[in-house]
Amino acid sequence: MRDSGPPIDLSQQLANIAELDSDLANLLTQHGPPEARQRPRGFAALLYIIVEQQVSVASGQAIWARVKGSGPLEPERYATLDDETLAGMGLSRPKIRYARALARAVLDRSLDVDAIEQMSDDEARAHMTQVLGIGDWTVDIYLLFSLARDDIWPVGDLAVREALREAKGLDERPDAVTMTAIAEPWRPWRSAAAHILWRHYRWLRAGSRR
Repeated sequence: MRDSGPPIDLSQQLANIAELDSDLANLLTQHGPPEARQRPRGFAALLYIIVEQQVSVASGQAIWARVKGSGPLEPERYATLDDETLAGMGLSRPKIRYARALARAVLDRSLDVDAIEQMSDDEARAHMTQVLGIGDWTVDIYLLFSLARDDIWPVGDLAVREALREAKGLDERPDAVTMTAIAEPWRPWRSAAAHILWRHYRWLRAGSRR
């Protein structure tokens, strides 16, 4: 993986969000400020996000441990690994295709991971989603945690949706349209809101296990 650069400082963004929304301000008071979880950048970081797609945190971490332990996290290797080897790491059949597509896209530079850092959020999304297996959620996670963008709002993330439902007292999890509308006043600090809600979701999950 490439270096992740300097740590993210969320303090000002969190202060801005607290002024914009009293419910998020209450969550900050209740839980304290969330930690800024900055990830590395590049091929391996994107492969990690693909591994995380549509599985629990525990399952994703277990699979990723096998992936890391299998050998170098380089696109040259993943472009040529056979299905049996990839399946042995715990990758499903679709994710085998996604991992190979990612590797080939990085190698032929149809996905330019260096250029992404200079693109706007919308440009990065259009560029990245051309690759099989990279959808909006994968882009959101990469822009949030690897590139530390300030205004990313992951409307497809189930944890954020559930935390927002509880924080706002909604009857059901909001869909993408509702989430976008609720978060509109939070621009350009929606990433900080996502960090707050992920922390709240972890608290909700911990409470459900008591």
